[in-house]
Amino acid sequence: MSTACDAPPRLFEERALMPGRVDKSARVIRGVKILGLQSRNTARVLGCDEHEFGCAVDEPYSYSERALREAAKLYDNAQVVVDHPQFSYKSSGARTAITDHSARDVVGSARHISFRPGDGLFGDLHLLVSHEFTPTLLEVAANDPRLLSLSHEVDFARPRLVGGKIVIDRITAVHCVAVVPTGATTVGLFESAARCKGSLVAAFRRPPTTRSAPEQAAPPKPSLPPVDLTKKGSLVAAFRQPASRLSPTGETS
Repeated sequence: MSTACDAPPRLFEERALMPGRVDKSARVIRGVKILGLQSRNTARVLGCDEHEFGCAVDEPYSYSERALREAAKLYDNAQVVVDHPQFSYKSSGARTAITDHSARDVVGSARHISFRPGDGLFGDLHLLVSHEFTPTLLEVAANDPRLLSLSHEVDFARPRLVGGKIVIDRITAVHCVAVVPTGATTVGLFESAARCKGSLVAAFRRPPTTRSAPEQAAPPKPSLPPVDLTKKGSLVAAFRQPASRLSPTGETS
């Protein structure tokens, strides 16, 4: 029996570039982080059936360690492309690609991919000497890797529901690794959203909060006028992730 999650959608997930060694003469960036375990996108972007998965579709999903460990070999020699294709969004929140990559998008390949327990997939980027984006990517990686991120486009098997959260347990095909402007699963250079203090993942599923009521002014001292205190409140930045990156070819992400 087929559900929305059974069909293989293409998943797009972003990570910030990790600062590795940059060999400009060989056009190699070593030690980049391709993918972490925790996404801050909600599972609606995977196209999962709300009737089957319930309120879990509004929670961030994750990858199992087994999924990444077994998929490492699929990323070896995968194409590295510049940017994702154009997207459209379904009423359910699922994101799908409406264009394909061009041969001109290919800037190199990903090699020496390995899984680090509790962290994610790491590897090296080998870039083409003739591609116009190669100098920019090498410069950014060497001087300010916060400016760019890595993403991927993959197919995966039907997710599982574990403890009220949706988990991707098997990646079945890797179409490419993409260089994109903004990472979706990191905070700063090194940490995944889920590992940061205060759990940014929790912030991604919170609606914007309102300011708390201002504190009462302190009672006036004798012979002195009342002192107006500056209003204080807790304003939590709610990083509402729009419907996630996902393409029609492959399994639901």
